[in-house]
Amino acid sequence: MPETMKAYVYESANKAVLKDVPLPKTGGRDVLVKVKAVGICHTDLMVLTGVNIVPVPFPFIGGHEWAGEVVSVGSDVTTFKPGDRVVGEGNSGCGSCKICQDGHEDYCAVEPVQRGINTDGAFAEYYSLPARLAHKIPDAMDWITASVIEPFSVAYNGIRAIGGCDPGDTVFVSGGGSIGLCAVAAAKASGARVILSEPQAFRRAAAGTFGADYTLDPAAEDVVKTTKTLTGGFGADIVIEASGSADCMKQALDVARNNGRVSYIGVNVGREILVEIGKIQMRGIRVQGVLGSPSVWGRTVDFLEQSKLDISRLSTHRFPLSEIDKAFDFARNVKNNNFIKVTVVL
Repeated sequence: MPETMKAYVYESANKAVLKDVPLPKTGGRDVLVKVKAVGICHTDLMVLTGVNIVPVPFPFIGGHEWAGEVVSVGSDVTTFKPGDRVVGEGNSGCGSCKICQDGHEDYCAVEPVQRGINTDGAFAEYYSLPARLAHKIPDAMDWITASVIEPFSVAYNGIRAIGGCDPGDTVFVSGGGSIGLCAVAAAKASGARVILSEPQAFRRAAAGTFGADYTLDPAAEDVVKTTKTLTGGFGADIVIEASGSADCMKQALDVARNNGRVSYIGVNVGREILVEIGKIQMRGIRVQGVLGSPSVWGRTVDFLEQSKLDISRLSTHRFPLSEIDKAFDFARNVKNNNFIKVTVVL
C-alpha cells in the first residue's frame, strides 16, 4: 500500500485543493476502501461554502456518495475481505443514546458524524470507515450505479419514513434533482401513480424515463390546482418535498390531501419559512422530516436489485479525480441546466 494518496481537501470556506495526504488510519473495526466513483451532491457544494446543519470543521476531505473495493480490513472485522465491492453509510452517531438505540443515528444529539461533511469523506483515492456502515453490492452492479445508492437511499427512506406507498397512492414529488428523481423511481417501482413538479424541462423529461405519470412546470401552471384535478379534487396521498425550496416546502401542505402525508427531504438551512401551521392540524396532515437514510441501506440494495431499476442514468457527467476542480465548477454553474449528477471516477 502507498503511504500517501490524492485527496480533495476542503481547506477553508470556498477553497478546496487536490493534494497528497497520508492514507487514512484504519482501526480494528474499520475497512479501507479503494474508491472507484463518488458523486458530487448539492450538499458538497453547500458545505464548501461553510454552510451546513452541523458546524463545518475545516480542513477535511469532502465526499459522501461513493462506491469502491475493500483493500484491507481491521483485525476485528470478520464480515468483509479484500476484494469485496461495497458502498457505505455517511451518517452515524454515538450508538448508545436513546435516539441511536431507536435506529436513528442520523439524528444523534450526542456525537453526530456526517462523513464527508463534518469529518473526512471519499473525494480521495482511499477511504476508511467502520465496517458496520459498509454494505456489499451485487457483482453485476457497476461502480456508477453503486455511487448513486446514497441519494437513492435518502429518497427511499423518505417514502418509507412516511408509511410507504402502493398502487393505491398518488405520490407528488417536488423537485427533479437526483433525489427527487430517485423518489419518482422508488414510488413508481412500488406501484404508485407519480406526479413530478420541476421547472427545468430537461429534468421533467428525465422524470418521465424514471416513471413519472405526469410532469408539471411550476413556472407555467398552478401545480396545486392541477394536482387536485388529477386526483378527483382531493390532492396527493403522499408529498415528497425534495427541492429544499422555501416556496415548495410551504406549498407541500396545499398539495397534500386531507389526512395526507408529507415527507420533507430537501434541505433548507438557516431560513425561516412562513407557513400556516394550522393546516397540519385542521386537515390531519402527517408531516415527517427526513435527514439521510439510517437503517435502510440493506433494504435499499435489495430494492434496487429486485426492481431492476437503472439509476446509473442519474450520473449525466463524469470527470476524473485529476479534474475535480472542473467537476465542481460544472456542478455549481447554474447555467448548466442539462445535468443531474456529476460523478468523479477513479
